[in-house]
Amino acid sequence: MATRFSDEDIQSMLEEGIDPLLAESLRKLQSRVSDMLENTTEFPSLAALDWADGVETSTVRAAQSISEDAEDYRDGAAMVAGRPGEEGRAVAATLRDHAAWAFARLAEAQEVLASTRRLRDRQMREVVATENQMVHHAANEFLQFAAKEADGGGVPSGLEAGDAARPKRFVALAGKIRRAAASPAYAGEEALVEALRRQAAAVEALCADPDALVPKMLAMGPWMLFRAMNGIPFPLEDETQC
Repeated sequence: MATRFSDEDIQSMLEEGIDPLLAESLRKLQSRVSDMLENTTEFPSLAALDWADGVETSTVRAAQSISEDAEDYRDGAAMVAGRPGEEGRAVAATLRDHAAWAFARLAEAQEVLASTRRLRDRQMREVVATENQMVHHAANEFLQFAAKEADGGGVPSGLEAGDAARPKRFVALAGKIRRAAASPAYAGEEALVEALRRQAAAVEALCADPDALVPKMLAMGPWMLFRAMNGIPFPLEDETQC
């Protein structure tokens, strides 16, 4: 085998060792994704979609880094295994242990990635299953915004409701749905792809006329209940200005 690593490289591999926090992080992430898979039964929130995107991106990067480390450990072990003496054999054994550990973590990262992609599929199928419920979805999204404001001591006004419904809150959602529709994962599922495109178009329609969305959203049950529980007058004086 051609020499790939210097003695300094080998020493660095030995000093790096293994990272128990990585294994724990992967286990916790797999548990979280599995829990979301079991409990995703309604239109996903923007936060849930963003979370799945973030997990997929970070896990792809982590898997690539782990794979490179595992291969380096394996190749380093093979390189030093032929050296004479007990020290060479001991170094090779340690690097083989590191490689086995890293390949095990790689398998776990790949499982997290597979589970996350199953979660994304579940989310997109819920998007299709709740077609024609975009106003209700918008109201729920605003309810989360309102609850955070109330926790901070403020009560959102109708004007703030209007701002929450502005296109910036839904453009990202439309993009996510369209990207899913174009994904190779749905090749051959024409009905699903067409439904996703219709839903993306529905989101874009909300973006095109947010002023028309606001009064509909404020009349939805979640927002009405929130106002009642927080003593917000009916109607709000500034709702007519949204």
